[in-house]
Amino acid sequence: MTPRFIAKQLSWPTGIGGWLVRAGMNRGNARLNTYALDQLHLAPEDRVVEVGFGGGTVLPRLLEGAVFVCGVDRSESVVDAATRRFTDAVNAARAEFRVGTVESLPVPDATFDKALSVHTVYFWQSLKAGSAELGRVLKLK
Repeated sequence: MTPRFIAKQLSWPTGIGGWLVRAGMNRGNARLNTYALDQLHLAPEDRVVEVGFGGGTVLPRLLEGAVFVCGVDRSESVVDAATRRFTDAVNAARAEFRVGTVESLPVPDATFDKALSVHTVYFWQSLKAGSAELGRVLKLK
């Protein structure tokens, strides 16, 4: 795979190439994802948003530890795959997956207790806008 193809798949995974890149990212990011998830200190009543969830390796643990999980990713292929994989949680209204970007999260204000995003900031168009959006969707305590 050429570097340009890989970069495109990292940013907007599609098709078999996207699947391969997601699988590689899942392996490569496993330790950091586990560390980040541990830092959330999930409580059973938590509502959590994960931005840029890619291959979805953290989603099972989020669903185990929180009452509701929303995944936002800019790749429609990634969102479709997660919706299929976690159909039971979606049907039980414990999870939803949406296409969107961190600069314009497709969720209402003050919806979530906690947020997670690992290895995604280099795809953000603006750190300031992304941080502001995360602040907007998090509940103030």
